[in-house]
Amino acid sequence: MPSYSETFLEQHAGRIVLDAETALVELVANSWDAGADRVDVSWPPKAGERIAVADNGIGMTREELERRWFSMFYDRLKEQGEDVVFSKGVPSRPRKAWGRNG
Repeated sequence: MPSYSETFLEQHAGRIVLDAETALVELVANSWDAGADRVDVSWPPKAGERIAVADNGIGMTREELERRWFSMFYDRLKEQGEDVVFSKGVPSRPRKAWGRNG
């Protein structure tokens, strides 16, 4: 397993991890790509505290998470295709994934 320096995410992801608004948009977009039709966001009462995002999307197995997280420049379209997959019980209609990198 590779290891990352303390500044890896800042250098690699930029605004996604440095700007709260961009991070929130990315998290909600991930929910969309996971086939969610419900996204709950808990905003912290104080600046600097953590936000929480939960959805009813398909999710990932531990193996899928590790493969995608530890793959530099993971290609969602190549690996998963552009069509969103839905969890059982979530009303579905054809929709395309927004993200391209997993």
